[in-house]
Amino acid sequence: MVLGMLPWQHAVVRGSILDHKLATPMCQLYAKKKLLFTCGAFVAMVGLCPAQLAPSIEWQHTFGGSADEDVMSVAPTSDGGTIMAGRSMSNNGDLAGNHGLDDAWIIKTDGNGMLQWQHLFGGSGIDNANCIRQTTDGGYIFTGNTSSHDGDVIGNHGGLDCWVVKVSPTGTMEWQEALGGTSDDAGQSILQTSDGGYIVAGSTRSNDGNVSGHHGGSDGWVVKLDSQGTLEWQTCLGNSEFQALSGIAETYDGGYIATGTATGSSSWDLWVVKLDDTGLLQWEQMLGGDMDDIGTMAQQTADNGYIICGSTLSNTGEFACNHGGFDGFVIKLDPNGGMEWQRTCIGGSADDVLNAVAQTTDGGYVLAGWTESTDGDVSGNHGLIDGWLIRMDDTGTILWEKTLGGTGNDGMSAVLLTNEGGYIVAGNSSSSDGDVSENKGGFDAWQVKLDPDHVGIASMDTRQVFRLYPNPVHDVLKIRMEANSPEFDHWRVLALDGRNTAWLASTHPPSSEQELRISVDQLPPGTYALQLRSGSRTWTERFVKQ
Repeated sequence: MVLGMLPWQHAVVRGSILDHKLATPMCQLYAKKKLLFTCGAFVAMVGLCPAQLAPSIEWQHTFGGSADEDVMSVAPTSDGGTIMAGRSMSNNGDLAGNHGLDDAWIIKTDGNGMLQWQHLFGGSGIDNANCIRQTTDGGYIFTGNTSSHDGDVIGNHGGLDCWVVKVSPTGTMEWQEALGGTSDDAGQSILQTSDGGYIVAGSTRSNDGNVSGHHGGSDGWVVKLDSQGTLEWQTCLGNSEFQALSGIAETYDGGYIATGTATGSSSWDLWVVKLDDTGLLQWEQMLGGDMDDIGTMAQQTADNGYIICGSTLSNTGEFACNHGGFDGFVIKLDPNGGMEWQRTCIGGSADDVLNAVAQTTDGGYVLAGWTESTDGDVSGNHGLIDGWLIRMDDTGTILWEKTLGGTGNDGMSAVLLTNEGGYIVAGNSSSSDGDVSENKGGFDAWQVKLDPDHVGIASMDTRQVFRLYPNPVHDVLKIRMEANSPEFDHWRVLALDGRNTAWLASTHPPSSEQELRISVDQLPPGTYALQLRSGSRTWTERFVKQ
C-alpha cells in the first residue's frame, strides 16, 4: 500500500527516489514504503507490434551542485533553446544565490543544451517550482510552492502557499504572488491563457485568504490571474475528503481540462475535470480500481478529445491487468469525457510511472517517466531506476520504448518535441555512467535530446500542398494552398510541448491557389507545427512565432 504524499507535503519531505522521480512537471503525488520519500539501447520486445527503432541520444547534459537538484518542467523557447524549472539545495557548481533550504530554480539552455543562465528564487523556508512556460513578451511564468516569509517571497498567508512568479527574458523577477490561506496550498501547473493572463491548478486545504468555497480536506484548486498577477477568480473542486489537481491545459472552447487524484470508494482514483472559461465545472470523470490511481497530465488532442497519463497500483476496474507495483496508463477520452480507448498496465514486474505526455505531429503520443522494471514492456534497464520514454500511435499501440540512465537512479518528468522531429526529455539523475556523462553531487538536473523519430514518416505525404509565410511570423500567418489540394479533415497548430493551440474546421479543397490566414499574435514566442490531415495522410510545416 502506498503512503499518501500530498502535493502540499512535497516541500517538507525529501531525500529519496520518489521525491526525485515521481515528481512530475506539475505535481509530486505520493511515496512508497520500500522507497524513502523523494514527481539505452533498444531491444525488440514481445507485445510491441510493430517494433520500431527508438531514436538515439544526440546530446545530454547535467546541471547542479553538491546537494540535490530536480527538474519538474521543461518548455521550448523562441530562440530554439529550453527553459527548465525545479528546485535546488546547492549553492555551488552551476548554482549561486541559494536563500536557504530548497529554492525554486529555473535554468535556461541554448539549442545544444548548454547552460546560458540560471536563477534561484525563494527565502529562508522551502520553495520549489513545479511548472514553467515562456510568455508572449519573451519572459517566463512559473508556479510552485513556498513556505518562506522573506527573501523573494512577499505575502505568504501561512503554511505552504501556491507561488506564482513572473520573470523577464533574462530571468530577473518582475512580480510574484503568494496565493492561499492559513493552511497549506500548492501550485502544480500553469500556462498563459489566450487573454494574456494565467491559469494555475493545484490543491488547497484553506478556506480563507485567497481561498473560498472549500469543501473540507484537500480540494482541487484552480486560480485565474490577469497579466499582472491579480486574482480574477478561483474555484475549489471536490468533497470533504482528498482531491488534488496536477495538470491543466486550455481547451479550444476557451475552457480548461485538468487531471489529478480524488478519493474514491476505497482508494485514490484518477480524476479528470472539464471547466468553462469562468471555472464552472462542466463535467468530471473518475476512473479507478481497488488501489491508488494517479492522473499526472491531461492535454486536448487534435480531434477535440483528451489524452490522460498517469500511474496505477490497481488490478481491478479499468486497470485489471497490473504487472506488479505501479504501472503506467494512457487513457483517451472523447470531447464529452467518454472513454474512447485505454492502454493500461504499461510496465513490468517492478514500479513504472508515467509523468508526461505530448501529442506528436502524426497524431500519436510520446510519454516520459521512470521505471524499475527489466521485463514486460521495459527493456535495457541500466540499473536501479531509469528514465523511460515510450512512443505510441494514435490508438495507444506501443511502437517503441527507450530507457535512459546509468547505474544510479534516473527519471524523467517532462517531454517536448524538437524542431527536427525528435524529443527533449528532462528530469534528474544520480548516475555518472551509462547515458549520463557527469554527476556533480547527489541528484542533478538532467536534460537529454534525442534524434528525429522516424515513426510516422510513411503516413506523411511528401507533396507540398501548402506554403507558410512570413516565416518567422509576428501576428498573421498566411497559408498558400496549392492548386488541386486534397480535401482535408482539419488543420491544427501544435506547440513543441505537444499542446494543440488552435484548430480549424474542415473546408473544401480550392480549385486554384488560395490564401488562408491564421492570427498567431496570442501565441507565445516559439516554434510550432501547422498540420493538415486528410484521412490517414498528414502534411506538416513548421513556423517560428517571434
